Amino acid sequence: QYEIWRSENGVMYTLIRNNYKGISFTDTGLNPGQTYNYKIIAVNPDPDPYTARSNEFITSITAEYPDAGPPESVTVTPGVEELTLSWDPARDTFSYNIYYNGILLGSTSGTSYTHTGLTPGVSYSYTIVSVNGDNNEGASITATGIPQYPAAGIPANLSISEGVGELTLSWAAATNAIGYNLYRDGLLLTNITNTTYTDTGLTPG
Repeated sequence: QYEIWRSENGVMYTLIRNNYKGISFTDTGLNPGQTYNYKIIAVNPDPDPYTARSNEFITSITAEYPDAGPPESVTVTPGVEELTLSWDPARDTFSYNIYYNGILLGSTSGTSYTHTGLTPGVSYSYTIVSVNGDNNEGASITATGIPQYPAAGIPANLSISEGVGELTLSWAAATNAIGYNLYRDGLLLTNITNTTYTDTGLTPG
């Protein structure tokens, strides 16, 4: 039979099991991340104190953390050329790894992450993975978002050339513009991508 002693500092030991007859022992209710030291002493019924107890076997073990739970309720907030991911905290989680296309973007101990420098109008898919105190990845959740375009600038240097029954409009390109809506008398005429437009079939005068 055996005596099993435990210590948290390697100096002061407490007897946690006496007259133990097994050859393995599970210690429960420990603090994750805490290192515990154990002494195991074999004891026989011999009354002679010099032969009744064996030499001590000493070992140390660090208690593992439980598996991290899944992040939940993820939302994606689009911004100009960026996306912000937000989620609810996961149980037993110390940090989160954020992946895009299987590549680790970064890690955070918080519950939000902003990915910048993106191409507007393109769909981006992410995986958020919880990480426990032993730095082991656990459960995950996915999310998808599309970043916004920056605001278009104002067309400048508008000029109008008159023709017979027509007018040609020309202007300088506006920053961040991918097209132009043209209105006549408050009604949309067309959408174009170049910087000139000829309106035909007009009534002279």
